[in-house]
Amino acid sequence: MRKGFTLIELLAVIVILAIIALIATPIILNIIEDSKKQSAKNSAELYVDGLSKIILNKNMTEEFMPSTCTVGETVTCDGAFIDYQVGGKKPTSGYINYSNGIVTNYAVCVMDYRVEKTSNGITATKSSECSGGEPLEPNEDIIVYDGNGPSTELEGCGTEDTPYLIQSANDLIYMRDQVNIGGNITTTSTCSAKTDLASEAYYLQTTGIALNNTTNYNSWTDSTTGLYSWEPIGKFSYTTNPYTEIIHSFNGYYDGDNHSINGIYISNADSNQGLFGYTGPTTIENLKIRNSYITAGNMSGMLIGDAANSAITIRNINVAANIRGDGDVGGLIGAVYHYGTTGNTTISNITVSGSIQANYSAGSVIGYYYASSTQALNISSVANSATISNLDSENDQMSAGGILGYGYNMPVTITNAINNGNIIGFDNAGGIVAGCSYCDITITNSINHGDITHSKATTNYFDNGVGGLYGYSNGTSITITNSYNDGDITGIEYVGGILGASASTGGLTMTSVYNTGSVTSTGPNNSGTRYLGGIAGLAYGQFNLTSSYNTGNITSPASSDYYVGGLVGHSSNGVIFNETYNKGNINIQASDHSVRIGGLVGHMGNAFSSSSGNSYNTGNITVTGPNTSYVSGIIGYLPGTSIPLTNVYNTGNITYTTSYASYTHYISGIAYAEGNVSNVYNAGNINVTNSNQTDNYKIAGLVNTYWSSNSVQNSVFSGLITTNTNIGDVGAIGTYYNENSSGNTYNSSNTALPFAYEVLNNTPTTLIVPVGGTASSTMPTILSVINGNNKFKADTNNINGGNPILNWQ
Repeated sequence: MRKGFTLIELLAVIVILAIIALIATPIILNIIEDSKKQSAKNSAELYVDGLSKIILNKNMTEEFMPSTCTVGETVTCDGAFIDYQVGGKKPTSGYINYSNGIVTNYAVCVMDYRVEKTSNGITATKSSECSGGEPLEPNEDIIVYDGNGPSTELEGCGTEDTPYLIQSANDLIYMRDQVNIGGNITTTSTCSAKTDLASEAYYLQTTGIALNNTTNYNSWTDSTTGLYSWEPIGKFSYTTNPYTEIIHSFNGYYDGDNHSINGIYISNADSNQGLFGYTGPTTIENLKIRNSYITAGNMSGMLIGDAANSAITIRNINVAANIRGDGDVGGLIGAVYHYGTTGNTTISNITVSGSIQANYSAGSVIGYYYASSTQALNISSVANSATISNLDSENDQMSAGGILGYGYNMPVTITNAINNGNIIGFDNAGGIVAGCSYCDITITNSINHGDITHSKATTNYFDNGVGGLYGYSNGTSITITNSYNDGDITGIEYVGGILGASASTGGLTMTSVYNTGSVTSTGPNNSGTRYLGGIAGLAYGQFNLTSSYNTGNITSPASSDYYVGGLVGHSSNGVIFNETYNKGNINIQASDHSVRIGGLVGHMGNAFSSSSGNSYNTGNITVTGPNTSYVSGIIGYLPGTSIPLTNVYNTGNITYTTSYASYTHYISGIAYAEGNVSNVYNAGNINVTNSNQTDNYKIAGLVNTYWSSNSVQNSVFSGLITTNTNIGDVGAIGTYYNENSSGNTYNSSNTALPFAYEVLNNTPTTLIVPVGGTASSTMPTILSVINGNNKFKADTNNINGGNPILNWQ
């Protein structure tokens, strides 16, 4: 009886299987592709249906009936922002057209598919339009400049009811020329009322305009020839001997009627460059700028170079272009300057994409903003996806922000801002705001998705502040609410998941903020003290932090002094942290340098006086190579005998390794604290390794302190302490620096202390019961110890490994 196959039979089987595979593979791939298409179609239909219901409701309550909605990170319908939050696969760009509240057609990008609804049905087609680049938009008739110079007259009357019509590039050039000489508009219309002065008139654009043919737009450079070079609308100049200012600003109203201006080309070193160069009191709205290129000097923006000295309203503007300037540069506005004048700047419904570069301050909305009085800057419903960077220069005041660059003395309110672009800054960098001095900034409902990086990380130049939302603040109050960062943050000296540094005594309040991005300090060794935090690196003024958290890891491979916290690195005047937590791991290299590191706060300032707690840390802490240290599961260093700490717990492990001699090291499960501590619990293990046995160690399961007058009440350590050193003190509850003290003193209300710890080569040792304390072999639960204020609850859904969670989680 024959067993097995002959060689010929085996080859035949292989050939048959190969044929089957060749037949089956395209079928399988087609099935997968059809499934993706159907998923894209279903997602688009559900998204459009949900938005249509919102519009129907608004129509019933507000008589709102739009004709077109533009969708993506933000949703605007006929220029009005729509608050439409939805999970799952949603369009990255696109438009929806309505007629009397009924969807007539739409085209949206879902994943890599253009999903389109027409009278013939709904189709999904893989499209390069949906793989990045410019947003998907309705087709538009665009009139390309014919090169024949300006028009000699416009249709219309220049009033709000009968604006001058911009129907071609020739009309736009004529309008520009008249504004720039302080001239009047000649009209073909018969007008009962008319605004002659070009700079103060109303204008309405009726079609798409291209100042240059943009077919080869992607290849434009500073020296491209054969293009029409745009001179901005509105100009500021001066003469010397004697000094005389010549101002022809645009002070009127321009409505783009949702049309576009394409092909702006500027390549010079002049200031005040953009579509509009210099504006006074003005309103510009409903306009798109596409396929445009600007290289210029200071105060340059794709829409406005310099908006000065008056009330300014900018709304419903979409910019997709590239701009670079030797100064303050904005994707929308280069600079806003108010010198002792009245009137606020209001900006809303803005989207920016492309590339923005500056030698000083860069932002997608505004590069630099300044007020000498109380004029406010109000920004709402803005989204950026442009890459924003400082140029490679040695200037020491360079800033890059996802929405705003740097500002001075101007109250700022930002609501519903989203940054998707990567930010590369030199001095200050932030996903929403790079920095501000004396500004009083409020940020609400805002998000950063971009990676934020210090651009000089390999030189001896250091940052003032790099943060997920806000880079650097000086002399200001800051309020941030309902906002978060998930981009990775990389800097040198002051680095935070939300805020890099607040270097002033102004109030700092954050509520419902969180960070999930990594926080990293890089750059040269021995660069001075570094301040790193999952929420804030440095917070100089009193800091109120509520209902907030960090899950991003905090690391540094560089060797320097460190103040590091899972939430806050260093707080000079104290952090009131309430209902907060950290789950991010901390890993710091600090060879021959000192550190203050805590699972929540690295160093707490002396001015802190309010109680703080209702918080926890589960992140692990690893520290390598320091000489002196304060490393703890909650607060690295908490000075001041009047400062209480209560209702906190730690489950993160502390691993501490060093080899330096003749130093003191304080390692604690909860804190180095000089005040009273109550209702705290540490379940984290502590491992200390040192190859040099001459150092002095103070290792405590709960609390280290300098003073012998504080108390530890109703608190538990249930972890293990392991160490290879026998120089110093090890205590399951605490140790004292004062070697003459009779031992740890605890309040008699301690009812449950840990029953064992390990020391010296992992040899178990029975705990010597401290004065007033009671050892117990039965550990109480974490929840029963820390829940004095009823801020915690049981982890019934196992989102925190079974450990207690906060009521808002």
